[in-house]
Amino acid sequence: MKNITNQEKIWIGKFGDEFTKRNFSNLKDVASFDEIHRKNFGFGRVELYKKFLGKLDRSIRILEVGSNVGIQLAILKKMGFSFSK
Repeated sequence: MKNITNQEKIWIGKFGDEFTKRNFSNLKDVASFDEIHRKNFGFGRVELYKKFLGKLDRSIRILEVGSNVGIQLAILKKMGFSFSK
């Protein structure tokens, strides 16, 4: 059996469940996440990603750490990046 780190213990328990519920329970898709970001910061996350990542070759490798429910990955996919397992 795999050794579980202290950080993993925190995230797989009540804290992780409550974090996901609190931060992502009202998200249905990229558009709803983008709208929340726009309300809070004055610009959408998709707009931000396009500014910083827009000129990158879509075949490059990107490491997304801690994807949780995968909204960041969905934005990258929407921008044309592909994923491999």
